[in-house]
Amino acid sequence: MMNQQLISILLVEDNPGDAFFLQQLLKESQVSNFQVSHFDYLAKAISHLENATCDVILLDLLLPDSQGLKTLLNIQQKAPNIPIVILTGMNDQKLAMEAVRKGAQDYLIKGQVTTELLTQSIRYAIERKIIQKELKKRTEQLEKTNQELKKRTEELEAVNQELKAFSYTVSHDLRNPITSLKGVLFLWKEKYKDKFDTQDKQWLDMMNKGCNQMNQLIQDLMLFSHVEKQNAYLSQVNLSVLANRILQQLEMKYPNKKVEAIVGSNIIAMADENLVYIALENLLNNAVKYSQRQEKVRVEVGSFFSSESQELENNQGEEISQKQLVYFVADHGVGFDMKNADKLFIPFERLHSKYQFEGTGIGLATVQRIIKRHGGKIWANSEVGKGATFYFTIPSSSQTTEQGIGNRE
Repeated sequence: MMNQQLISILLVEDNPGDAFFLQQLLKESQVSNFQVSHFDYLAKAISHLENATCDVILLDLLLPDSQGLKTLLNIQQKAPNIPIVILTGMNDQKLAMEAVRKGAQDYLIKGQVTTELLTQSIRYAIERKIIQKELKKRTEQLEKTNQELKKRTEELEAVNQELKAFSYTVSHDLRNPITSLKGVLFLWKEKYKDKFDTQDKQWLDMMNKGCNQMNQLIQDLMLFSHVEKQNAYLSQVNLSVLANRILQQLEMKYPNKKVEAIVGSNIIAMADENLVYIALENLLNNAVKYSQRQEKVRVEVGSFFSSESQELENNQGEEISQKQLVYFVADHGVGFDMKNADKLFIPFERLHSKYQFEGTGIGLATVQRIIKRHGGKIWANSEVGKGATFYFTIPSSSQTTEQGIGNRE
């Protein structure tokens, strides 16, 4: 508050009568104390500002050594941070309003000024100048931040171009030699199969397996990169149909295990069918893969509205709105320790050894990228030895009515 605060005034007025009258009004103020320095020439006022400062300037635009807007501009140049209130005659209001547009805080008409009006104008001028100064500071900070963001965007764009070049290298310069190597291994094995002993065949199998693993890694990396760039076209997708199709393929991939699948009927999502297929394929493949050591491979696919389940309390801090449609893929496999849950969706991070379960560590990162592209969230709950459940949301799907949603069994 400025109550009873000493406010220093620089009064620039060449008419002695007007100057005396204004100083008397300031003395009569009950809310502020004013200290006035009076000058009748602009040059004198500017010279005073060389060695002193003030809280506000009361400025007559028509002085012996300066007239019009030039008066304002000259003193502004010397004291850009000091608020200025223009003093004007009855016939100079147009000029005074133009001065306000040029940066003056207010203007007062001589002969109509009261103590209350003068005090209020001075106080408001100071407050407005403070606000303007802060606004200017914030604007400069914002411009600086925008410049930094622009620079960062350009850097990210350069990195993105490098990643595109890397993707090309991965897809062509790395894949082609591996394909050639596999071909040579095959011809070598066929040509000399009668001369190889058991150890030779094991070595050939190891090399072939290594080539297959490298091919799989390249394929997963390409897919991980592709889902970010692929255009997404939303349509009504029946996840039940996709899940059953994927599970049939997994039964062929894992012929030694009978997969017991419980898939909710008519699970609908508004999503890009190609992308959501990739996500489901990864989740279901993991569900079956990590259940291989169990006596029974049991997989569940379904959906529910968030208000109907209490399991969302363990969603790692993700906020799920009421009546949000949540999809899930659950298994009864080896599970994982929840203290490592933050590593689930990081590329190349694995919660189990590659010697226990094959894989490249890219699958869940790809799933998360797909779900995020749909504006959704994904998380998991698990317990070691008791399986894992992966939940995900696709916000646009929540417009679907409850009728026809595959409920959790």
